[in-house]
Amino acid sequence: MSTDAPRRFPATILLATDLSARCDRALDRAVQLARQWQARLVAVTVVDPGALSETRVRAAPTPSWGGDGSGPVERTLRQLRRDAAATDVEIVVRVEEGKVNETLARVADEEGAGLIVTGIARSESLGRTVLGSSVDWLARHAKVPVLVVRDRTRGEYRNIVLASDYSASARGALECAAGLFPDVQHTVFSAFEVPFLGMMDPEAQNAAAQGRKAALAEGAAFLAQADLAPAQREHVRLHVEQGEPVRLVYEYARDHEADLLVLGTHGRSALFDILIGSIARRILETAATDVLLVRHASAEG
Repeated sequence: MSTDAPRRFPATILLATDLSARCDRALDRAVQLARQWQARLVAVTVVDPGALSETRVRAAPTPSWGGDGSGPVERTLRQLRRDAAATDVEIVVRVEEGKVNETLARVADEEGAGLIVTGIARSESLGRTVLGSSVDWLARHAKVPVLVVRDRTRGEYRNIVLASDYSASARGALECAAGLFPDVQHTVFSAFEVPFLGMMDPEAQNAAAQGRKAALAEGAAFLAQADLAPAQREHVRLHVEQGEPVRLVYEYARDHEADLLVLGTHGRSALFDILIGSIARRILETAATDVLLVRHASAEG
């Protein structure tokens, strides 16, 4: 068990952007984190080769003013450099051609990124756009945590909620979040359900109290097993609630004005598919909260 709080700040942050307005908030958050951690920031945009081919085939005659003679890659690079120049943090810019998902993963490896930051539009769901489907893909395959930015950047993260099922994946997510943000409040939130509680006679409804007691005991064991230093444990609290987990996680984060929700993902498993399909998908579609997706170290590729 650790004796000093391990500060696991990434040396390099990768911003994955498609240069749309939905990624402006992701840029602001990536800049803030780079400044906070004194990290190197790399911004990458991936250009689909299919779109380039279609552009070349359908290219219109050169206009009377002559145009600038540049293609989509050059124009994209200029726009990315303009966005980077608007910040006080030095940003390395890259424009790549290829399949978006695999290219983002390759660039993250090449740059030694410890965190991938991206954005998603409020009206779009995972899989509805190229970058949206990439969030889903990165959650399953990325070797490093993925931060999906929804809210405006008003400063450092101060109130973090971890949705926990007491699994090894959730424990890894807690350790990751505590390492990235060691000096802020972390709430480990867990919800339990009592099957057919509404159908029980009044004398049997002590099952709810027993369920809460068991969930609290399991939560205490979960925290005891986490690799957290004493200084980090001071900032971690446990909250257990009875009811449907997806709804309660969303409402707790909303009502307590959490600015970051952390989810551990299990990789290619049925449980992961349930998690990313219910909790993460609903939060990314409807909530304003930023979401940190932490893939379990033992998840299959």
